[in-house]
Amino acid sequence: MFNLLRMDLYRLIRCKSIYLCFGFLVLALYLCYWLFYLSYSPEGRESAEKMGMIMTTNVEQILEEMEMGGTLALFREATMDGGVYGTMYGIVVALFVCADFKGGFIKNSMALHRKRWKYIASKLMAASILGFVYLVFYYGIGLLMNLWFHNMVPVTGWGDVLFCLARVWFLMTAFAALIIMICIFTRSTTVGVCGAVLLGSGLIVVILASFMANFRLEGWTQYTIYYNMAYGPSVYSSAGDLKGFALGMVFFALYSVVSAVSLAKQDI
Repeated sequence: MFNLLRMDLYRLIRCKSIYLCFGFLVLALYLCYWLFYLSYSPEGRESAEKMGMIMTTNVEQILEEMEMGGTLALFREATMDGGVYGTMYGIVVALFVCADFKGGFIKNSMALHRKRWKYIASKLMAASILGFVYLVFYYGIGLLMNLWFHNMVPVTGWGDVLFCLARVWFLMTAFAALIIMICIFTRSTTVGVCGAVLLGSGLIVVILASFMANFRLEGWTQYTIYYNMAYGPSVYSSAGDLKGFALGMVFFALYSVVSAVSLAKQDI
């Protein structure tokens, strides 16, 4: 299995979509910092007025929120809460997994490794490693951007940062397992990418929740990956804040088992 993982990591590093999607995330983070700079700082507001931009947001309210949450709050506001991060990460996972079906790599893997669960395990470990690297580098770039913009917001304490990023990593690893399951079922890049966009952005959850609200059945949304990504706590205050970790582990186990069983029954 570790030979499979080593090959997967090698192929993952050479995958262009990793760098394109990460570049898009960095651009989104920069735009968020830039807009906050124009709204918050005196120099930025002066520049905005010269460009003919009118700021209609409540600057004091935004400032108070960012003072409380610091760099972590701005980081979440940029791409986490709106589903951009999950969407980009899901697209990378879908393209990576479906490339095996297009290039015939999976046939070679199955010929060498008859225990097909090892193939799923390798993909899951590669996706989790990618998610960890993404989060570490992404938040690090956020800190550098804060320095570039003259420390607009205070740096969040490392305890809160580690808690939040760990919670996101658990949830995104479960989301990667979901995307892998979809790709294994369909063997379609189009379906995998569409699934990443619709599920990662929360569009399906929002539509279903709006419909089921008519019957007062929208409570299930708080147990979805998207909901816990977007509305989960940034700091630990009680045992209830660990729900995201528990849901991540449950969904990860469920999707992993379904993927392994599905692959075992398929003709490759």
